[in-house]
Amino acid sequence: MHNKNILKIGTSSWKYDSWIGLIYPEGVGGNYLPEYAQHYSTVEIDQWFWSLFPGKVPKLPDSPIAEEYNASVPDTFKFSVKVPNSIICRKLLKFMINTEIIRRMSM
Repeated sequence: MHNKNILKIGTSSWKYDSWIGLIYPEGVGGNYLPEYAQHYSTVEIDQWFWSLFPGKVPKLPDSPIAEEYNASVPDTFKFSVKVPNSIICRKLLKFMINTEIIRRMSM
């Protein structure tokens, strides 16, 4: 089976004012995503990754925002959503603690 769309090229966001004149034309407006999708086939959404800190409850993306993102791109465009840091950090810490306990017990 041959799939010419197996490799997607993108970046870790599209919300960069500094890309005006490089990727985005002058006067593109506040929503860069439709223009971004004309140049790239995927993007990583990391805004929810950084929005969570210790003590806060993990928050899923708001449906209206996700729907707006989806409506701004072609059907073939792919989003990659980074898992919130509070989830990753807790799992990593738990793994490290458990690994260290196992290591010490095996000495």
